[in-house]
Amino acid sequence: SGQFTKEAGDEAYDRKEYKKAIDIYEAVIDGEGATYQLYYNLGNAYYRTDNIPKAIIAYEKAQRLMPGNADIAHNLSVARSKTIDKMQPQQETFIVAGWNAFVNMFNTNTWAIISIGSLLIIVLLTLTYLFADMVILRQLGFYGAIVLLVVFIISNICAYSQLKRLKSDNDAIVIQSACNVKKSPEAKAADAAIIHEGTHITITDETIDGWYEVLLDDGLCIEAAFDEQ
Repeated sequence: SGQFTKEAGDEAYDRKEYKKAIDIYEAVIDGEGATYQLYYNLGNAYYRTDNIPKAIIAYEKAQRLMPGNADIAHNLSVARSKTIDKMQPQQETFIVAGWNAFVNMFNTNTWAIISIGSLLIIVLLTLTYLFADMVILRQLGFYGAIVLLVVFIISNICAYSQLKRLKSDNDAIVIQSACNVKKSPEAKAADAAIIHEGTHITITDETIDGWYEVLLDDGLCIEAAFDEQ
């Protein structure tokens, strides 16, 4: 439908009709498919309506589709700063943080393009090595193919890492105003913590019907579970 387009959503947003923009963006996502621009704009619209949990969800989905985007990262950081629970994430080692930053330089499609491109160049360099008459060209073909082989392997690993993250369904955002996290999956169990809307959690186990075992970003309450209601 002509009224359900990204452009129509943008126009509603510009008119400060944020709830209408939300309806349009969500309709476009459901109908035509998601893009990082749609989720980013959806997050902005939710933020303007003070729905911080939904804004965070939209920004995180945008970031999965376009990791490394500075605007998404900034707005996600601002939205998270509005939450009650100020979780201090566990510190990553320098190597892990560096690797994650490298992987997040590009999205899955870009890493795939780099992989395919490097493979094609490897073929050309191999042919150069096999059939060139000049020694310098054969050396260029040999060593160039080795370098590009490394690029091919790394880009495939990065693409797989991005794809795995994109398909992960273990991340969740609390949308209730407050939620009692229990030390065990029993209604009468003692509270391990109280978490509030907008807080990011990682689901580590959901084998017990009606409950989830969760991990908070600060690494605490690893064995905690909370009622899905």
